[in-house]
Amino acid sequence: MYFSETISQEENEGNRVMNLIKSTSGLFKNDLYQIPLIELDFDSMSLCISAGSLNCERRARRILQDEPETVRWVESLKPSDVLYDVGANIGVYTLVAARAAGCRVVALEPSALNYSELVKNLYLNDLSKKTIALCLAAWSEVSLSVLHMSYFAPGFSHNDFSTNWWDGPQQIGNFLIDQTKRPVQHCLGMPIDDLVEKHGLPQPTHIKIDVDGLEPNVVAGAKKVLADDRLKSLLIEIDLNLDSHRTLLIQLKELGFYYDEEQVRQSKSQYLDDNVFRMKMSENSFKGNFIFYRHDG
Repeated sequence: MYFSETISQEENEGNRVMNLIKSTSGLFKNDLYQIPLIELDFDSMSLCISAGSLNCERRARRILQDEPETVRWVESLKPSDVLYDVGANIGVYTLVAARAAGCRVVALEPSALNYSELVKNLYLNDLSKKTIALCLAAWSEVSLSVLHMSYFAPGFSHNDFSTNWWDGPQQIGNFLIDQTKRPVQHCLGMPIDDLVEKHGLPQPTHIKIDVDGLEPNVVAGAKKVLADDRLKSLLIEIDLNLDSHRTLLIQLKELGFYYDEEQVRQSKSQYLDDNVFRMKMSENSFKGNFIFYRHDG
C-alpha cells in the first residue's frame, strides 16, 4: 500500500465549483526553516501554497482563472478515484484533487525546482500521506536524460525532456530566453505503464497530462493504462499545429475516447466564438485542453 491514509469523505456526484473568498500572504515557520506562502480561502476549503518565486505566487492567486475547466474536472472526481497529474509543476491541481475531491493523487514532475515546491505544498496542506509525488518525467521508455529548463526558478513550465526542441529564442513570461543557454538538469524518464505494472502504483481512473508539447511521448508509455476500462477520463493539452498531436487525437478516438467540443472551445478561458473555433479546428491551428471520456461499453 503506497497510500497510508484512507479517505473517508463521502462521494459526491456532479461538478462542484469553488469560489475564492480571499487570498492573503503568510509565512510558515518552524525552528529551522520558514516558507513564504499564499493562503487561499475558498467557500468549501482552504489551501496554503508556497510562494517560492513570483511565478509560484502567480500560479496560486490565479488558480481559478487560468484553467477553469481543469478545476471543474478535478472537483468532479470522487474519493475512490486515482488521479495521475503528469507535469504537476508546483501542484496546484494536485492540491485541489486531494483536498476538494478527496481522491488519491500520483503527481509526476521532472523539474527539481518545481518538485521542491510541490513537496512543500503537500506538507503545508497535510497531504503528503495521501499523495505520491515523484520527481521524474513520464516518458515512452526508461531513459536517463537531460531536462532542458525554460528558466532557473520554480513555477516555470515549457521544459523539454531529452531533446531541446526550441529552434530559437522563446518568450517565457517577461523573459526572452536564448535556446542555447537553457539551464539543464539530469532526470529519469519512465513509462506510466511501468509505474503501474512493475512498481505497484495504482491504476489511474483519471489522468491529467500537461507537458508543453511532449504529450505524445507520455501517451506512448501509457498504452496499457489507457486501454484499461478503469480509466474513465483524460485531460490533455493538444496543439493541433503539431503533426504528432493530430495523430494523438486520432489514437485516443480509436481507443474509445470522445470529447465535448463546447468544453474544448472554452478551454483555458478562451471562450472563442463558435465560428472562430471551428475555423481553428479545421485549419489545425487550435491549442487547448481536451477532456476525453471513455464511451460506455
